[in-house]
Amino acid sequence: MQLATALLGDPEILILDDPTADLDADMAFIVWEYLDSIKRGRTIIMSSMNFELMGKFASRVCILKEG
Repeated sequence: MQLATALLGDPEILILDDPTADLDADMAFIVWEYLDSIKRGRTIIMSSMNFELMGKFASRVCILKEG
């Protein structure tokens, strides 16, 4: 629900805090595919514990240690 609310107004910058937390694997995959489809022309800043998908999705990845 929060993702849908964040996308209202078609923002150029989208900040997401682990948008697939608490989702089952199938639904998480759908969310990742959707985010991948809307990233063109938009900046998406996101935190996630799923390093594998972040590596496939992101053009840049930053890992914070003790941060």
